[in-house]
This record gives sequence, structure tokens and C-alpha cells, in this order.
Amino acid sequence: MGCRKKKGVDIMPLLEEKVRVDRLVWFIHLRWVAIFGGLLILLVSPWVTTLSVPYGLLMLCLGFLGLLNVTYLVYWEKVQAAIHSPKSLAERAGNLMHVQMGGDFLVLTVMLYLGGGAGNPLVLFYLFHVAIAVLVFPLGESIFYVPLAIVLPWLLSVLPSFGVQPLGFAIGAGALDSLEQKAFLCAYSASVVGIWFFLSRLSLDIRRQQALLVDQARQLREAKEGLEQLDQFKNQFLSQVAEHLQGPCGEMAGHLEKMEKEVPAAWPGGGHAVRETRRHLESFRTTVEDLLWLSRMDVKDFPLRKESLEAYAVALRHIQALESQARVKGIEFQLHGSDQTRLWADREGFGRVLDNLLSNAVKYSPKGGGTVTVELKVQPDWLVLSVQDEGIGIPADQKKKIFSGFFRASNAQARDKFGTGLGLAIVQRILAWHGGKVVLDSHLKKGTRIETWWPLPPALKGGMEFVPEIR
Repeated sequence: MGCRKKKGVDIMPLLEEKVRVDRLVWFIHLRWVAIFGGLLILLVSPWVTTLSVPYGLLMLCLGFLGLLNVTYLVYWEKVQAAIHSPKSLAERAGNLMHVQMGGDFLVLTVMLYLGGGAGNPLVLFYLFHVAIAVLVFPLGESIFYVPLAIVLPWLLSVLPSFGVQPLGFAIGAGALDSLEQKAFLCAYSASVVGIWFFLSRLSLDIRRQQALLVDQARQLREAKEGLEQLDQFKNQFLSQVAEHLQGPCGEMAGHLEKMEKEVPAAWPGGGHAVRETRRHLESFRTTVEDLLWLSRMDVKDFPLRKESLEAYAVALRHIQALESQARVKGIEFQLHGSDQTRLWADREGFGRVLDNLLSNAVKYSPKGGGTVTVELKVQPDWLVLSVQDEGIGIPADQKKKIFSGFFRASNAQARDKFGTGLGLAIVQRILAWHGGKVVLDSHLKKGTRIETWWPLPPALKGGMEFVPEIR
């Protein structure tokens, strides 16, 4: 399986640079485990064996290895503080790992000499270091430690032939002519080569898989950026279309208003047709306005500006604008709160939220009576504007979708075919722009309560009476 490339750049070296620093830190921490494990073995060994081993000298070797590890840590902290280039940092990390590996081989060889030579079971730790070399180094660098791990035990085994006798206990201690020791070292050497070969193939496959995942992640990121760009283009297109439609809609509404007065005289029953046309046109105008708001907010092209508002007065004006429509259905408004309540928000955005919430409350309230309650309540750090109706409510399984664009509850669609499903999506976006939130509480056939939480700056909080929330 080959490694994928992007624009002629191999992913593998880039991946190595990224993870080499992490491997260095892991290698240093792993050495602490080995040091403390070795000290524990040396402390316990005198109680479980009577072998003649220079425990003091072996502990001294482990102490020296710990001192080296501290030196590595201090040096690496200085390197990280001085070098900020990822490539240069990766090169330094690789060099330091080679220094550490060389130091480990040296200390291990000394410990084997003190512990009896190549016959000591500690010789198997060379295998451990070969495995680590495959994990932390590129394959071309890790292969250097294979002959080193083979030559050093053989060198220890021939020292007695030159009059240099290893200290301490050794299994099968003696010169190279010991057949048992020859067989052991041959098997050991074959194991070194076999382990390196097996782990190198495995490591290569893992690194290729990592490179493939990195490449796929990059492609997904680019695809996501492309989709976001397409979404931006879509919203810009919708915004432009909506702007162009606003003018003709206004002109048609004016002509229909004149026709509604003149047509009945020349065409009995024509007034009804004109009124129905005006109703459809008004629904179309609402759709255009909703699309304009939604698309502009999504592309962050809407001129929202915060200012100090008399929230109670603004709410009262919007209620009065809908009173005639509510009166036809026998619905009355109730407004609660202090007429001194102020808010720091965009005037048009605050008004749009009021329009959407109030019009929904009237639209989905039953004919023949009912109350729409509007409340302004000051909480610590928040102004809570709530609108509560006694209408049809929202099905429980559709509450989570109600703030999605173009979604309308099933009972709302059955009741009124006119509607875009964009009103609450716009409310949520306006509150999000202000750093606020929306809370929905609705029960089928019992009504809906929507709370909009508007953040208050410190200047508007002073001198206000904070009313504790009661639910």
C-alpha cells in the first residue's frame, strides 16, 4: 500500500516532524519507569537469591542513568524555549533521542559487565531497545542499533579470552568456547534481526496508515471549507434575490390596495379576490423579508448595531401594531413589566424578535378568546422577554426542530398553509448575535411560552431591582 501524496509532497516526513517531539517526551518518561523498576529488582533480589552480584555498583549505574535523564529534561526545556521552528525542533528531538539511545546502550553494557557478562538475562534489554528504536526512529536510522545490539553481547562474551573477566554472576560464564553460550548468543542475534524486521514492517504499515488518516483529515477539512464557501454563496444569492423582490412587492401591494377600493363597483365579488391576492402577497413579502434576514445574518452582512433601548416602550408599540389583527380573533394582549426597563441591543433586531413571537402567538391562538401575555423581567445580568399564548402548542417530538430553518410543526401546517418556518430560526440567530439564548416551553393544546434572554451590560444593571426567577 503506497503512501498518498499531495502536490508532490510526501506526507510521511511531515508526519514524522509532527510526532517526533512527542516520541522524545515519551522516551524520557519510559526511562523513568525502567530506572525505578531496576532499582526495585535490585532491592528485592538479595532477599530471594544468594547469587554474588555487585548490587551497589548496579544501583550506581541506575543512578547515573537517572542523572542523565534529568540532564535530558533540562536540556530539552532550554531547546524548546530557544527554538520555535517545528522542523528545527524535530531535528533536535531526533538528535537527542540518538544521544539517549547511545547512553542507554552504554549503561546497559556496563551493567552487564558488572553482572557477569553476556550470560546475564539483562542482555535481553538490548532487544527492548531495538524495539524502541523501531518505534521512535525512521527505519533507516533504527537499523543502526541492530548490529550494535548484536556486537556488544558477543564482545562481552569474548572478553575472558583476552584476560578480562566480567564481574559477578553469569549463567554459563566462561570463554567463547562454551557451546551453551554460543547457542544462546546465536539465538539472541537471530531474535534481534527478527524483531527488527517484524516491528519495522509493522511500524511502516502503521505510519502509512497515520499518513493516510492525516491526508483524509486534510481532504475532509478542505471539503468542509468548500461546503462553507458554497453556503456563503447561497446566502449571498438569497440576500440579493430578496432585496430585488422587496421593491416589486411593495409596488404590487400599493396597486392592490387601490384595486380593493375600485374593483367592487365594476365587478361584484371582485373585492374578495383582491383581498385574497393581497393576503398571498403579504405572505410572500414575509417570506422575502425572512429570507433577507436569515441570509444576511448567516453571511454576517446584516448591519446590527447595539444601542440603549426603552424595551417596554418598544414592546408596547409592536403590540399596538398587532392589536387590530388580534381583536378579529378575540385575543387580547397583556404587557407586564416596568416602563423604565431598558436594554442594550440592536433596535431592528429586537423589534424583529418581538414581531415574530407576537405574530406566532396570535396566529396559533384559537378564535373566540384567549390571552397573549408579554412580560419583561430583569434578572441578574439578563433581561428576559417572554411571550406566552394559549394556542395549539408544539408536539413534543418536534420541539428540537422548531428553531431549524423552514421547519413548521405538523399541527401548525394543518392549521395554516401560510408560513415559512423561518421566524424562530431568525429569533435564535438574533439572540445568538447578542450573546443571549432562547428557552422554549410548550404543551400540546395548552399553549407555548418562549423566553428570550438578553444580556445586560453593567451600565444598565445599576439601580434596577432584580426580581428572582420563579418557575
